[in-house]
Order: sequence, then structure tokens, then C-alpha cells
Amino acid sequence: MECLDYSRERWSISDDDEKAIGDIKTHFFAPTLTACRDDHSIARLWWNAQIAKQLDPHDQRRALKLFLAKADIRSNFIERSRMVSRPVIGRAILRAIENDPWITQSEVNFRETMKSVNFLGGGVVFELYTKEQIDEFVAQCRKRAEHAVSLQAA
Repeated sequence: MECLDYSRERWSISDDDEKAIGDIKTHFFAPTLTACRDDHSIARLWWNAQIAKQLDPHDQRRALKLFLAKADIRSNFIERSRMVSRPVIGRAILRAIENDPWITQSEVNFRETMKSVNFLGGGVVFELYTKEQIDEFVAQCRKRAEHAVSLQAA
């Protein structure tokens, strides 16, 4: 098994037998499609590369660098967002991450931004929008997120 050492190193197995069984099932066998994308030690790498290719076919390293910068970014960007399965909005979010430091300044900022994208973007046919219109939509989501974060801090 070529990736066994990597898998063992990346996903340590608990000393508790019951927990160890669960860890092995999750990270070595991934019983669901979602688990294949998010939890399986090797499939997770493939999915990251596949998503990067969809979002930025000409510069996959850039896409990977942006959405893998922090675990919470990957989690909220890929695992919890229906929006990024649509490349046009996923690309706009990557542009926002790259150009607006506030978005990734904290987990809360990014999470609130993605909540706004999901809430306001549901049902929107972004594929009919221009790049500029989609970027403006993401900018509005960012403003809404900043407002939500400021209310949480108050």
C-alpha cells in the first residue's frame, strides 16, 4: 500500500479500541460519498486537486493555496458550501480571499462570509452573471458578514 505511511501519519489512530475502529473506518474506508471527499486520507487529497482544477484550471496551485490556507477555510469553502460546487461563484470567492484580507483574517469572518454567500446566493443563476456582477455579489456578502461579525462583538 503506497499511501499507508502517509495515512497513518496524517490520521493518528486512537489507543481506545472502540475509537480506533471508528477512526479506521472513517479515514481508511470512508463509508459515504461525503466521507470520501472530507475524511478519507487519500481521496481527500484527490478531491482537493479536483476542486482546484475546476476552480482554476490554469493555476491549480493558486486555488489550493487559497482554500487550503487554513483548515476552517477548506471546511467552510468545500465541506459546508453548496455554492462552490458551481465554479463561477467558487472562483469569485477565491478572488475575494486573494484580494480582501478581512475575509480570512479570522475563522468567524470567513464563516460569516460563506453563510452570506449561501443564504443570499440560493436560487441565483450565477452562470448568467458577468464576472463583475458575481464579484459584486461576493462583495455584498462580505459587507453583510462584516456587519454580522460586528454585532457578535457588541
